[in-house]
Amino acid sequence: MHLVRAVLPHCGPGLCEERDVARLIDALWAHAINADGLEHIRGRCGDDCAEMILFLRESAELDPELCAFNLITRAYHSSAAIRATFDPHPSAHLCNDGSRGHAE
Repeated sequence: MHLVRAVLPHCGPGLCEERDVARLIDALWAHAINADGLEHIRGRCGDDCAEMILFLRESAELDPELCAFNLITRAYHSSAAIRATFDPHPSAHLCNDGSRGHAE
């Protein structure tokens, strides 16, 4: 299992709220495809961002950061609410922790 951390800066009015993160998680699930390998999402509000952990199946053919980027990009382009709330450029804020096996 790969864990990819994505930090999406909040650009909407006011501070990031839990409902913003819930909307983002819903959009990610709605736009996930099998090739993304998405298994689970955890998210929380940071001071001025949404901090997401995407749990992706391990695959030798697929780069986990690229899968996460593609998924976030699809959700962003398909949802006006996400575009109005979060920065469209998550690629600079992705990191794969290189986890293998069971994730806590």
